[in-house]
Amino acid sequence: MAAFTRIYKYVWPQWYQVATVFFTVLVIASLFTLSYMTVIPLLKVMMGEEGLHGWVDRKVCSWRYEIDFYVPKITDFTDSNDTSISNYLLVTDVEEESIAEAAGLKPEDRVVGAGDFLINGDIKKIGRAQLLEQLSTAEQQATLTVQVERINEEKGELETIEVQLDTGTNPKHIDYAVEKAQWIVGFIPRGAEGENKTRIIIYIILFMVGVTLVKCTATFYQKYLAKKIAFVSIAR
Repeated sequence: MAAFTRIYKYVWPQWYQVATVFFTVLVIASLFTLSYMTVIPLLKVMMGEEGLHGWVDRKVCSWRYEIDFYVPKITDFTDSNDTSISNYLLVTDVEEESIAEAAGLKPEDRVVGAGDFLINGDIKKIGRAQLLEQLSTAEQQATLTVQVERINEEKGELETIEVQLDTGTNPKHIDYAVEKAQWIVGFIPRGAEGENKTRIIIYIILFMVGVTLVKCTATFYQKYLAKKIAFVSIAR
């Protein structure tokens, strides 16, 4: 501790450079985090069948309603024994005291209709992408009708019921995250992930390159200032 006290009088005149060093450290750490976060949407576009919009919509539903849906795999769509996976959202988890639990949703439920897309005499099936969109983009302080298929334990068969999902009011940080996520993917038309997969991958890679360049520049500048502060302190 005594050593820090002795060099304090030499370092303090350069306090603005020290502050700059700490600032660049924060920038570098933030950019490192952003770089790793960018890998997830890249993999979702390259390898997943869910697509970028589907992934964002599912995350928004998790933030807003504290509910998780099953992520379909390629085998789910190619398995001839179950071709209906693309027409419902399978609930895998519902948080306690959440909006989803208050509406009566339970694990193993199959969401087959929501909002403006409900099964009736004319409409028999609704795509999971449309269901996710309805749930994720619903207005706050509104009531959303959700159609659910649930196993009747007495009869041992699926029955369709309707529940009312109160979208409620989200905390400010949730609203901010939802707004930014939907704004970013808004540059890509819905349903166009498959057609423009190569273009999306290129955009993500270019974004990662830009982040890496800024990160490397900040790292170089931080090291330069640190050496300059040490040199000036020794010279004094």
